[in-house]
Amino acid sequence: MKKILIIVIAGILCFSFVQAKTHLPRKFRKQLTENGLQFTLPDSFKKVKVHKNPDFSYDFAIKHVSKKLEIRYSIIPLAELAKSYRKSLTDTSIHMINPNASFANTLLLVSTYNIGDSILSDIKSFDSSAMKREFGADWGGFAYVIPRKTFAPDYKYCLIMAIHKDNIADGYITFLFDNIEDVSHQLYYTSFDNMTFKTLDDQKYQLN
Repeated sequence: MKKILIIVIAGILCFSFVQAKTHLPRKFRKQLTENGLQFTLPDSFKKVKVHKNPDFSYDFAIKHVSKKLEIRYSIIPLAELAKSYRKSLTDTSIHMINPNASFANTLLLVSTYNIGDSILSDIKSFDSSAMKREFGADWGGFAYVIPRKTFAPDYKYCLIMAIHKDNIADGYITFLFDNIEDVSHQLYYTSFDNMTFKTLDDQKYQLN
């Protein structure tokens, strides 16, 4: 009887684990897969509805169950841009910008001004070796802003962060909150790196 009970409990746990792994919206899962990204839902967070706005579109959002902290995720594919750029190197009729880390920095700057009613800090770049190790990224940066009411009407502050992988994609994570001291643990220890690029040795995400 005890063995049967153990098997039943194990089966329930396995089923719960599978359910937890498949809760992401199909479109967002597809974007993650196609752009070599992986995502883990942090503890004590739940999905929330995407807030349509004119400032910065995003694909998925979660909110802490008890703290005032919302996190939004955006994915910008770069593979086709990189392909066009490489073609432009030998075809003078095509004019393309190299979608590298400098390009990612510029996009982050534009995005910061799009969502920010007031800029609290200029863009700062993360240490490149740390980005490679922690996020599988070639570059990363962040900025603090007071968000526009059209972007986040219920929050006072926003940390916008970008992670970039050459020739693959840019990922954007926006953290929305009112009091940094109240959410610092959730922000930096449980939700900061839950969307990352897959390792470089996964050849299916390398360009041909």
